[in-house]
Amino acid sequence: MARTPPLAISYRKSALYNVRNLSAAHKRTLRTVLGGIARDPKYKHNNLRPLKGVKNGFRLRLGDWRISFVRDAKDGAVDVYEIQPRGKAYR
Repeated sequence: MARTPPLAISYRKSALYNVRNLSAAHKRTLRTVLGGIARDPKYKHNNLRPLKGVKNGFRLRLGDWRISFVRDAKDGAVDVYEIQPRGKAYR
């Protein structure tokens, strides 16, 4: 059985701006979950949900923070486009 190569993870500039506001524990969890998603397309996590209206879009909940990203297996990429506090994430 052939293993698929891991997907590349990219962050948009606006998302990286808010990474510095995350706690160290949230940063570790973010790296772990996104790494799992990049390695395995069927990765399961309790706080991972599909986004409505965004093709291949997902939302990850980390405490009061929301991380929105698009997983495109065809292009081999995970694009993190938003990291926001809960109150600002869905606007």
